[in-house]
Amino acid sequence: AGTGQHQWIFAKNVFEAIKQRTYARDSPLHLALRGSAKLTEIGGMPGMEGYDKFVERWRALNNPEDVQYVMSKQPTYPDDPDFDPVFMDDSAFQSTKNMAPFLYDATIALGLAACNVTRGRDFFDGKAHYDAFKRMRFTGATGDLFFEEDTGSRDPNSALFQMFNYEESTESEGSDEVSFTDDTTALFQNGEWIVDRPFTYNDGTAEIRPDLPDAHVDYKYIGTGLRAAGLVLCALVMLQAIGFALFTKLNQTSRVIRASQPVFLYIICLGTVIMSAAIIPLSIDDEIASNAGCSIACQSVPWLICIGFSIAFASILSKTLRINKIFHNPSMRRIKITPRDVAKPIFASLALNALVLSLWTALSPLYWSREVTAIDEFNRAVTLNGFCTSEGFLPYVIILVVGNVGLLALALYQVYNARSLSTEFAESEYIFKALFIAVLVCFVGIPVMVIVEGEPKAYFFLLSSIIFVLCSALLLFMFVPKIRFHFSPDKGKQKDTVRHFISKKYSTGPSSTVDQKTSDNRKASLDSATSWASTGPQQPSDDVDINKESAELKKTIETLTARVSELESLLTTGVKEQESREESSVDQKPEDQV
Repeated sequence: AGTGQHQWIFAKNVFEAIKQRTYARDSPLHLALRGSAKLTEIGGMPGMEGYDKFVERWRALNNPEDVQYVMSKQPTYPDDPDFDPVFMDDSAFQSTKNMAPFLYDATIALGLAACNVTRGRDFFDGKAHYDAFKRMRFTGATGDLFFEEDTGSRDPNSALFQMFNYEESTESEGSDEVSFTDDTTALFQNGEWIVDRPFTYNDGTAEIRPDLPDAHVDYKYIGTGLRAAGLVLCALVMLQAIGFALFTKLNQTSRVIRASQPVFLYIICLGTVIMSAAIIPLSIDDEIASNAGCSIACQSVPWLICIGFSIAFASILSKTLRINKIFHNPSMRRIKITPRDVAKPIFASLALNALVLSLWTALSPLYWSREVTAIDEFNRAVTLNGFCTSEGFLPYVIILVVGNVGLLALALYQVYNARSLSTEFAESEYIFKALFIAVLVCFVGIPVMVIVEGEPKAYFFLLSSIIFVLCSALLLFMFVPKIRFHFSPDKGKQKDTVRHFISKKYSTGPSSTVDQKTSDNRKASLDSATSWASTGPQQPSDDVDINKESAELKKTIETLTARVSELESLLTTGVKEQESREESSVDQKPEDQV
């Protein structure tokens, strides 16, 4: 109290008490009482027709005969020395007490109700009298009287109320002691306020304070701290991608980099950069941007996430699909894989995502909105959640989720087929781990995102963490093993792994009856295949003649093709000889028996 934020309104019982003393200036009581009010009911005021008639008739009773009659009706207690009967003199008739008009009207109301209830009968009970009283309507000394049906009390709209305003007296100016005076500022009559003069409030002004305290609204902003944490995660992913791309560029002549195809590594880095960039618009809300800016940020989030995811994981699918076509070739025939074949999965995935996202943006674009999620006891909004929404967004989300999760599953299947290849060529073990983490994150993260959708802070942190884990897992599992292999002193031993895979894959088994020449030819063919697979498609460099290298590679392929043809011919001849021997043994068996 006394701060200007609150206003005291007293009942009539403290009316005189406030004025009967002084208060130390700037004391708590002085500050609390200044500008306070008193609301009291009054029986009437001069100028009111009923009240003026009542006063006139009341004062006409000031004669000996009426006074003696009134006094004779008062009880007497001669044996009680403390009994002091009411004595009516001239002063009693000159000042009309506040309660007298109310008592008069109450008595008249009871009498009229009794008259009404006795119509047509000689007796009545209390309930009948009470019901008749509640139905009474008449004009009395205090104005128009009517009563509430439920309680029987007088309807406040029919009564007269007076508002007093306590202000510092003029004598208190410049003094350390303050006293108050009261002045009538307004009357309440027949359901309306009649203002006599402006009311001075506790803050010293005539401006009406709000009826309720200020509502503290929680807008559920992301906040500076959480926004900074999300942007740090974004920066970490981008730094990883840029660093690994530079490593690939600087070591592109390395055997492990050439075997892994630098173009695929660059695409993976690009995809993770785009996907992690979604954290930036995700961190924007109307605390730092307008509604239009927030709406643009809303629509950019699915574009960045889906396009980045598609680029990164479609490249994994394309890479493993290419390797499986080369090594899982039962006939060992020459297979030509063009760049167009390699790019098909990437372009197909991008086309699907771009088509769905374009339709979503054109037909039902996302926009920024706020929703009331909590109200106080006065039905005022105290919690407002901001979120991105659109009408009919669910079909687009389902198509995008199913399409990209399907892409992830297909890539996982291709990695599983390449599980027996060496790290130098397919990196199947590490790719499988990265994809397994991605599947696990999607399996757990997507339902949790649906659960925390109504909590902007939790939703932002969860989605930012999912993006960070997906990108970091893919980058670390793809590049860290290559870096370790690049600086490993035993990296030359990886040829034996490929030789073992090819020998195991295409060995004829113990039942073969191929001669030593066939074995030597197969060994030579395997040596050539190992040499070709180890080097892979060569990257241009300053110290290598690309034309010479292409010619050598073409010669190696021709030699390999000739040796494979020779191997097939020898295998065919050996099978025919074996069949002939078996037929001869069958024909000779009856003669031996004879």
